[in-house]
Amino acid sequence: MAGPSAVGEALTRVEDGPLLSGRGRFVADLRVPGCAEAVFVRSEVAHGLVRRVDLGAARQVPGVLGAWSAADLADVPRVPAMTDPEVTRDRPWPALATDRVRYAGEPLAVVVAGNRYLGEDGRDAARVTIDALPAVLDPARAALDEVRLFPGVSNVAVETTVGEPVDPRVWDRAAVVVEADYRHPLLCHTSLEARAILVRPDSGGGITVWCSHQAPHRLRDDLAGALDLPGGRVRVVVPDVGGAFGGKSETWPEYLVVALAALRLGRPVRWVEDRAEALTAAPRGRGQSQWVRLAADADGRFLALEMRTDAAVGGYPHTGSFLPEVTARMVCGAYAVPLVGARARAVLTTTPPLCPYRGAGRPEAAYAVECTVDALARRLDMDPAEVRRRNFVPPDAFPYDTPTGFRYDSGNYAAALELALKTADHARWRAEQGRRRARGGAPLGVGVCTYVERSGVGGEFGAVEAHPDGSFTATSGCCSTGQGHATSFAQLSVAAALLVEEGVVVDARLGLAGVAARPVRARDAEHVLVGRPPNERAITAAAVAASAYTADPPADPHADVAYRRHAARILVRRALGQALDDISDIVERS
Repeated sequence: MAGPSAVGEALTRVEDGPLLSGRGRFVADLRVPGCAEAVFVRSEVAHGLVRRVDLGAARQVPGVLGAWSAADLADVPRVPAMTDPEVTRDRPWPALATDRVRYAGEPLAVVVAGNRYLGEDGRDAARVTIDALPAVLDPARAALDEVRLFPGVSNVAVETTVGEPVDPRVWDRAAVVVEADYRHPLLCHTSLEARAILVRPDSGGGITVWCSHQAPHRLRDDLAGALDLPGGRVRVVVPDVGGAFGGKSETWPEYLVVALAALRLGRPVRWVEDRAEALTAAPRGRGQSQWVRLAADADGRFLALEMRTDAAVGGYPHTGSFLPEVTARMVCGAYAVPLVGARARAVLTTTPPLCPYRGAGRPEAAYAVECTVDALARRLDMDPAEVRRRNFVPPDAFPYDTPTGFRYDSGNYAAALELALKTADHARWRAEQGRRRARGGAPLGVGVCTYVERSGVGGEFGAVEAHPDGSFTATSGCCSTGQGHATSFAQLSVAAALLVEEGVVVDARLGLAGVAARPVRARDAEHVLVGRPPNERAITAAAVAASAYTADPPADPHADVAYRRHAARILVRRALGQALDDISDIVERS
């Protein structure tokens, strides 16, 4: 394309100042008049029948404003399904446990008090009786249905097959076949800021919600549906977010309960998850048991690949049942494998519910496949890098349709590997490894790993508006959880805005989404500064940068719902100004 591109250039980040100087504002920092604090009574049993939840003593604790269990509510809200509602139809997830608990930490009741300390006193006064049932932690064992979490319903919530079964003769005739079992343990998300939500009832029966979240539009719709409120009466605001990693893109039972408590009390209620809750009751990631088999010829070229994976999706399949299918579909990795067959199962276990975590199924596939490729290299006594070179999808094969149903749009995997090997001085380290093995010395490990990232899934709205004064306003349906969106979106917005005639609104359609790193990858703006001579581009950029303005926040900004929108617009304009300054420098250098 003609002319320099802003996309891909290193720009100065604009969002870091407040966060690094202690001026960030998270849900726990918000000062909303009359706000009470919620504390949850949780199950200490992984699986059992609920016999009693007695809150009488809790309600008598000074400072406690209210306490409710499922028995106190006429209609306990149910947690909505994140993906396929059919998976959850016979496996309902009440926001407060009713007759049975299915994981340790499941909410049984909520206590609301004037502050967290009094709320915890009320929680400790609650009396709970649960008859324990057998727990089942391993997904393969749970799939046998010897212990059913929902009576009469299988623990296997989803079973998916992709590709085609491999003819047994392929395995019999292959020069080499390797197979292995892998276990990905469940892990905690442990973002610096744990989950948090504040709900304020508004006049007219609506609510305003502040939440540390990745998908505010989903949260708005889920709250409206669960609480039987019109969507227009639920407003969700996402302030600063201290990390998410996938565990803040769902609507958790605690969110529904806090909203219900706020409506019942007619006052704001906040819940901030403490670290003990985050390590026991919060959602989990990974949690897969895998079996992989790989066949190759004597030269190390792949012939066939099979995988079986069982994922422990926890006591309820609402938020993680789709993840094992993602693993199955990503099993080809960066390789052109002629024959692939994979089976994936989402299995209920007596553990906290599974949800996406940093890659959402793709890292699980990469780990299993790459370890198996290394096993094949050892069997053939071949350099692991060379085995990979021989099996990469070649550049001229793109777009490439995998046997598992994905289409890879582009790539040059061999070139990427060569660059990585050169940068790491791979040959020298391999030589040093051989020397130590021959002569003795501290062990030295040298590893090679490749993977393909799936991205650009879904979409949201993005637009850039040019104003008569020469400034621009960028609008996005996305929220940041620490990825640097203000800087990145300004960079993309400049790509669209510099093509705009004065006073015209441009629908940039950037395909934005608030999960992981997808927003910036969804669709690049590739036509920045096109069609203008370099001197005119520099002048235009400088003129627009000069129009960026600053503004001071209100004295009590976080008591004012409208401030968040106001501050976001200022931040975007400042970012646009900084981006345009940087781009002016780029243009002048070109």
